[in-house]
Amino acid sequence: MVAFPANDGCDVEDLLTEAAQRFTANLASYAIPVFIRICNEVEKTGTYKLKKTDLQKNGFDLAKVNNDPIYFFNSAEKKYVELTAELQRQIDSGEYTRI
Repeated sequence: MVAFPANDGCDVEDLLTEAAQRFTANLASYAIPVFIRICNEVEKTGTYKLKKTDLQKNGFDLAKVNNDPIYFFNSAEKKYVELTAELQRQIDSGEYTRI
């Protein structure tokens, strides 16, 4: 998973399209991030380091991410699509196996 804050005025769709194109062109299939979380705000420590443990605990659980959108890499279409509650349920239950 990759998590980062989006800048104001950033076109998320263009960002995701560009990321998918670059990842598929330059990384092995197993190295492409499956999930991208675009954070409204990233918590930091007193010394401005990212609180990565909070991001790890939240994972890709839509109930824990404070309405941050999470995108899932659809390897068949080679693009990122928004993670829905139904898709998350299928992944968690093992019904969706194309990861």
